[in-house]
Amino acid sequence: MASLFDWSPTAGSNTTVDGININTGMPVQNTDNALRSILAIIRQSFSSTLQNFLAGVSPLAVASGGTGATTAADARTALGLGSTATENTIPVAKGGTGATDAATARTNLGVSAAAAVSGSGSSGKINIGPLTLTWRDHSFSGTNNYAYGDGHTYSSWARAWVEGDDSGGGSDRSIWVTASGLSSATVRNGGSGSPGPYGVLFSIGV
Repeated sequence: MASLFDWSPTAGSNTTVDGININTGMPVQNTDNALRSILAIIRQSFSSTLQNFLAGVSPLAVASGGTGATTAADARTALGLGSTATENTIPVAKGGTGATDAATARTNLGVSAAAAVSGSGSSGKINIGPLTLTWRDHSFSGTNNYAYGDGHTYSSWARAWVEGDDSGGGSDRSIWVTASGLSSATVRNGGSGSPGPYGVLFSIGV
């Protein structure tokens, strides 16, 4: 049997129905036959699945563009959203955050709270996204290891630098970082005399 998709959206182009002539001047009996064919073609176009869906008897299957379910929970399961869907969250693995609040979402995505500051003016740190910046006042003497601000330890990498002031009198002296560790940096005092130069040890890392 023909399909309704055999017909043209242009009315004048439709001259037959399932092989039956409906053009101007057609035999009178063709009217009855064509009408019956039209009804059959339309009915045939509706599968039992679509018929039940339109009648409200059963849900439209996923394969037909529906969810195959009659409740939100069953629909999420049918669409493969997993058990976390019962908490109204989409897991990170499926493009969501797996959370219902901002703090938990940041944790799940591995992002620190923006601009979270701790410590004081002489020793502290600030979290900026995945990065942490620290500062700590020190009196640098010789070549030694000096801890980062707020007792912070990085997990992956760190880069340190110093800003100093020769408060001990005498000739100018320089200080610089020779190595950056995860919890401290090695700082060298290039001069001599006591006390050593005062300065701030800065660090940034993950």
